[in-house]
Amino acid sequence: MRTAGSDTALHVDRVRLSVLREPLTAPVEMSIGVLEARHAFLVEVEVEGVWGMGEVWVNHPAWACHERLQTFRHGVLPLLRGRDVSDPAALLDDLARVLLPRAEQAGAVGPIWHVLSGLDIALWDVLARRRGLCLAELLSPGQAPPPSTVEVYASGIGPTRVEELCAEARRQGVRAVKARVGFGAATDTATLTTIRATLGEEVALYADANRAWTFEQAVEMSAVLRDLDAAWVEEPLRDDRPDELARLSHATGLQIAAGENLYGRSAFEQYLGHGRLTLIQPDPAKSGGLSTTAAVARAAAPHGVLVSPHCYSGGVALAASVQVAAAFENVPMVELDVQASALRTELLDESWQVRDGRVRVPPGPGLGVAIDLETRARYAVLEEEHVVGGARA
Repeated sequence: MRTAGSDTALHVDRVRLSVLREPLTAPVEMSIGVLEARHAFLVEVEVEGVWGMGEVWVNHPAWACHERLQTFRHGVLPLLRGRDVSDPAALLDDLARVLLPRAEQAGAVGPIWHVLSGLDIALWDVLARRRGLCLAELLSPGQAPPPSTVEVYASGIGPTRVEELCAEARRQGVRAVKARVGFGAATDTATLTTIRATLGEEVALYADANRAWTFEQAVEMSAVLRDLDAAWVEEPLRDDRPDELARLSHATGLQIAAGENLYGRSAFEQYLGHGRLTLIQPDPAKSGGLSTTAAVARAAAPHGVLVSPHCYSGGVALAASVQVAAAFENVPMVELDVQASALRTELLDESWQVRDGRVRVPPGPGLGVAIDLETRARYAVLEEEHVVGGARA
């Protein structure tokens, strides 16, 4: 079934792939490893003379961008030749149906979903640009005009530089911050306590364990989270099956967020019926593009579950998240890493300046943003263009 107001059959002419690397002077510590550099993998597609852009999740580990590049080259590109791309959601389903059995055989399901996500974002961008619409208008047709700004919360605080990053969050005027935990009870408690003492009670506190805790460790930390009035904890368990998350929530009273490691619309459905999930977090650059993220927002509304796109990528993925928040009333905020990154603030003509805890919804058609070519060239480690079919000279 075509999207509302979709074009007649459209075909991809060319695809441009770019891998960018930004070295970090201050490495970022996570419970799953250390980031020595930030990476971005951009996908640009041309359809009948109109270019759209998307981003593939390649946050960690450092070789992820190279794996995704090979997956796109050898898995996705051959399937685009002659394929109608006028309905991105239907195309996502078709490509996933072909590619996932191969990925399961290789033990590499994630990379398939990641590259399909970047392609999906780019195709939605193309369709909206062709019609002269802001992408939010295309994702949620018939709704009220999208807002001019959306709220963000500051993520990525801890376990180091906690006071410094809290000061940046205060400067941005955000009303909520997310602590990075999963480093042991003593370190996590110190991080959470420092944030609360520094920012006070008026700023909401969230925590992200990155699936670092056992059930017993999560129960132990629940007392600290309750004492500090944490609103929710994200991915607390190593095994984040919905029944285990529900059991943890019932046992501790914790409100739970999850979803960044789910792929495709059907994977999210089992998480929506338990009644203990406060927030669900599809990642447009990871979980299945804008097609999946928009579908999850629609499906979550009847359950009273809020949606906030997970976003720990570059500026293009952030643009996609902002458009989703502008499109749906049950998407109240967008995640924005409090730590600086040129791949977010310099890569596009939109710098994503946070004012009073909000960022602007770019008013132009599609994602509303354009790539700064000088910045892309400065950080590019690879750029290549592929003729898919019917490309103009």
